[in-house]
Amino acid sequence: MRFAILQHTGIPAPHFDLLIETGPDDLLLTFRLEQWPITSLCDIVRQQDHRRIYLDYEGPISRNRGQVRRVASGQYSKTVLTSSAVDITLALDPPVRLCLTHIQADQWHLVAS
Repeated sequence: MRFAILQHTGIPAPHFDLLIETGPDDLLLTFRLEQWPITSLCDIVRQQDHRRIYLDYEGPISRNRGQVRRVASGQYSKTVLTSSAVDITLALDPPVRLCLTHIQADQWHLVAS
């Protein structure tokens, strides 16, 4: 399965989007990150699922919603992938393990190691 981390700029609140493929034809599980790389425990926000095109896309977003640039992408392995917990390892150099835990509504905790 694939992932991408996009830097979203040109908007009032620049951020990073973590996009996670969950199935071959599914929309992408999407989280808003304030920083990348993650250096400690942080709170993140679950976003509306994104279209699969964003695994490869870089450039302007329609209707003047800024632009995105891919800062990391590749494959990941999963330990847990449910509606309340995500535990995946990104195949980066070195590998990065992300543990996400649902708190309430669209709020999640993220720990990277």
